[in-house]
Amino acid sequence: MQEVSQIFWCCPRCHQQLSQGDMDCLTCAKCAQAFPIYDGIPDFIVNGHSDFYETKGEQYHCPKIVPSRRLKTRIAIFFGDDDFSTTFSFLKRMMHKPGVILDAGCGGGNMFYASLGPTIGIDLAFSSLRRAKSIYTSVARASLEALPLPDNAFDYVVSTDVLEHLAPTIKDQSLAEMMRVLKPGGRMVHVFPVDSHHPLMQWAKRFPQLYQKYFIDLDGHDGLETARDVLKRFCQWRCKIIQVSILKGFVWSKWEVIKRFDNEYRQTAKWLDRLVRVAKFLGGNRWINHGVNPVLWALDRLLTAYFGLDHAYRVGVCLEKSW
Repeated sequence: MQEVSQIFWCCPRCHQQLSQGDMDCLTCAKCAQAFPIYDGIPDFIVNGHSDFYETKGEQYHCPKIVPSRRLKTRIAIFFGDDDFSTTFSFLKRMMHKPGVILDAGCGGGNMFYASLGPTIGIDLAFSSLRRAKSIYTSVARASLEALPLPDNAFDYVVSTDVLEHLAPTIKDQSLAEMMRVLKPGGRMVHVFPVDSHHPLMQWAKRFPQLYQKYFIDLDGHDGLETARDVLKRFCQWRCKIIQVSILKGFVWSKWEVIKRFDNEYRQTAKWLDRLVRVAKFLGGNRWINHGVNPVLWALDRLLTAYFGLDHAYRVGVCLEKSW
């Protein structure tokens, strides 16, 4: 396994290794571009500041949970009704060996990655990076379409809830950069929500202004695409698709229904108002919530097996670089 000390910050423009003349700046000897360091965090975004991601970084962060062998924890993850549990299960299956990891769009960090090996986190929000810094070996503020990292440096490049934020104009370049820094034989693992032909999604699109507000703008999902469209993007590179998993399928989680439809959407149809009421009732009581989750889990597996990828709203993809 490559030592993390061998992975250096490099200029996102010319990929020249950067030198640190003082404690507050990294400088490229080739193009003379200087990159400031704030609170020990290099900033490679020369122009621009994202208030949206700073605000989100303050509100949300990935749970700092280390894998547990306790039966209670394993059962909770297996029957979980939240994005974290299904994401964690998929990551455990795809990342079963130690290695050097790049967490692209790292948020507040994830202890699971740190438990596998040295981890470097990249994000747009300083509010997130300050938390991730306490977990990861190194962090930096940088855009994914211009990574300040050398070629073939990582055993894993991972992202969770990131691809849907990348506008179509920069998504291919961002994926190309992630592939560039991945070692030959290394794995790229992505987990992300998708557009689909699900009846709830199709109903939501009948009201364009509400759809824009609660499905796109609410979480900054400017690059939301169908799973098949994203897979077509991956096919541009000579890589092997190890696995495509539907993490959330035909049966939407109670929290997703509430998040997307507990608003003006409830006035668009009586059945939708009732659905939101049921979701809030089931999720409002801890014991009822836990009791109904296994039933919903079984129903989801049955319906998802029939409707397939075109009706999923959250998937996991694992690729292997073959060059």
